[in-house]
Amino acid sequence: FNLPAEIALDQSDSTDEFIYVANRGWLTGQNGFYNGVTSRGFILKACTGIATTTACTETGKLVAAYVGDNQIYNIEVHGDHVYALTKNFTLYKLNKSDLSFVTKTNIYDSSTIWRNHPLRDGIAVVGEGTGEHVYVLSNLNKIICKFKASDLSSTTFTGGSHCITGLTHAQGLAVSGKTTATTTDDFLYVWRRINNGTIRKYDANTGNYI
Repeated sequence: FNLPAEIALDQSDSTDEFIYVANRGWLTGQNGFYNGVTSRGFILKACTGIATTTACTETGKLVAAYVGDNQIYNIEVHGDHVYALTKNFTLYKLNKSDLSFVTKTNIYDSSTIWRNHPLRDGIAVVGEGTGEHVYVLSNLNKIICKFKASDLSSTTFTGGSHCITGLTHAQGLAVSGKTTATTTDDFLYVWRRINNGTIRKYDANTGNYI
């Protein structure tokens, strides 16, 4: 790894066999993984060493890689897929098993998300089937926006808004309800760096502050 921006674990895997890493630093592919390709946009899947399996015989063993279009700022795992956001505002959806490409979209929008930060933004995914959604936090734009996990297209909260706005000093994003089929326990959590810091909770379906 080189300047990892974020890491993610698969919450559906109780053994924590793999770790997924978003890299910002220069790496050169080798040993069958993008041989000779040098990029700052590597998404990596590696063995944690917590469980010894056929796929994971040793800690740190690289099992899959994908090269994005620029530095990878954020990464999340949900269901059968890995989601990652780059410095170029490209949102990727990859297969969790081998990091093969599924789809991508550019979420840059001058009215919502048009600035990013390598250390303070966040991405989270929650829901099942048609109710599965991706949420992106922009620290500098003070906003959380919602996208469909199926094709990464923009979508709205039940109140009709695409984004939750006015999140001054917001930093980091997490969700609850990832391992249950119901949506009643789907909530967003964001740390707002105000005074001693405050964690805010929002309904992932309505966007309402809890």
